[in-house]
Amino acid sequence: GRTTFGGRVMVDVLHDIEVLENLVIAMTEGASDEKRMALHSVEKLIAEKKAIVTAFEKEFADDTQQAA
Repeated sequence: GRTTFGGRVMVDVLHDIEVLENLVIAMTEGASDEKRMALHSVEKLIAEKKAIVTAFEKEFADDTQQAA
């Protein structure tokens, strides 16, 4: 239902904030290995978000072609 979806989105947003905050902390205060780990986490987050967009676009394209 809508509540579950909304809760899932909120969990994702909170996770994104945590990853980005960790990057800021690592870049300002961390040692080089901490910086690499934080940067890797952000790169992983970007890849996950791109995969979500790609899946959405594919699903939307499939829906559009079926409606035509």
